[in-house]
Amino acid sequence: MSKHSVQDRFWSKVQIQHEGCWIWTGAISGDTGYGIFWDGIRLIGAHRYAYQLVSGPLPADRPFVCHACDNRACVNPAHLFPGSNRENVQDSIGKGRWRRPYVPPPPRASITPAERFWRKVRQNDDGCWEWTGAIRGGGYGHVRGSGRNTGAQRYAYELVYGPIAAGNVICHRCDNPRCVRPDHLFAGTTHENMRDCREKGRLGEKRRLGSTNGSTKITHEIAVAIREARASGRSRADVAKQFGISVWAVTQVTNGNHWTANGGPVGQRGD
Repeated sequence: MSKHSVQDRFWSKVQIQHEGCWIWTGAISGDTGYGIFWDGIRLIGAHRYAYQLVSGPLPADRPFVCHACDNRACVNPAHLFPGSNRENVQDSIGKGRWRRPYVPPPPRASITPAERFWRKVRQNDDGCWEWTGAIRGGGYGHVRGSGRNTGAQRYAYELVYGPIAAGNVICHRCDNPRCVRPDHLFAGTTHENMRDCREKGRLGEKRRLGSTNGSTKITHEIAVAIREARASGRSRADVAKQFGISVWAVTQVTNGNHWTANGGPVGQRGD
């Protein structure tokens, strides 16, 4: 999982409130009341993760993250500050929390499947609403809903427009596989979907290549940089992490399966 997708998963569990606190809606420690998050390597305090995302590593002499708002569930970086053990204790004493046993808040009302779904959707400046959860082949969102696995775009369409007719698929007007904005989606037959793909240049020899494909993360310059990084001896995993792409994509670029040796997309041999 790329660093970018881990961060997307983290922020999808944060609810911004008008009073300024950003409330962590993921797992909560029953002992301390602080949010906890799996970053792909370890469990870490959600407030620590949020602080370090914005401000970087904690100073060695101030390894604690304290809350200016005194809200344990808050992960708003503007409400967090680093402190030493002494400063952390003094802050607790000053706020009347020192040695006071933690009393868990009342259980949160369970959220509906639809609310859980929309929390993983990010509205982009280009008008698309991108799914930030699991992604399957082709770059399409993947979600488990109504007891079955389904495409995120199908789930979004059904939430707004109702059941999809048997045999129909969901197509994108915006040609963005991750988009789940309902008015960017339309239902059609497989034949209509294939025709739409052909007209948009995504099939056969007319498919959009390289930077002409709106869903690509790789440009001419990045393709060249990937090859140079691999030639210098860096691992595929390290290069993939740097550019926010998969190890498989690094392999395809390095081998020239998707991009030519001069950095151009396969099928377009000139610069």
